[in-house]
Amino acid sequence: MQDQIRLLKSARSKQSQRLDQKSKNGQEKTQRVVLTKEAKETHLLVATLIATVSFAAGITVPGGTIQDGENKGSPVLVQSSFFKAFMVSNTISMVLAATAVSIYLFTPVTRNKRKENAFSKTALVFTLIALAAMIIAFITGTYVVLESSRVIAVAIFLIGLSSFMLAYYVVAFWHGYGKPLPP
Repeated sequence: MQDQIRLLKSARSKQSQRLDQKSKNGQEKTQRVVLTKEAKETHLLVATLIATVSFAAGITVPGGTIQDGENKGSPVLVQSSFFKAFMVSNTISMVLAATAVSIYLFTPVTRNKRKENAFSKTALVFTLIALAAMIIAFITGTYVVLESSRVIAVAIFLIGLSSFMLAYYVVAFWHGYGKPLPP
């Protein structure tokens, strides 16, 4: 076996990234996923963009604001349940993305690589949830604005929700080499 490994290394072949490699003493060891510096920088950029978009969407609410009268400055569509869903999902997106940005910014301060990797994975999860919340905010915000045109509103609602299924199947295809991941 060792001869085969030396032969492969001399041929400059890449090492397998198996998760169940054996250590020198024969016991199974688990290979942890470690995020590269470039991956962390990309995740930081994505989280920052999500926070920026969510902030802008929260300030310029769908449907606009009342311009005159006693309720001047209040959102026009404040009574709609879809508007409320928009505000909640947009706020979740903003808070989680901003939290992920904060984690990514302070992660390099830690000197422990294991903690740094755990923080980066946590920030990545927050970024992914923020992305999903941003999509839901877009769907509900668009729906509330187009609610009077039911056909278009429902179509946008369904197309937006299908993005989750599409993302699942793309990840399943690349992760499982064509075999869907179990639900």
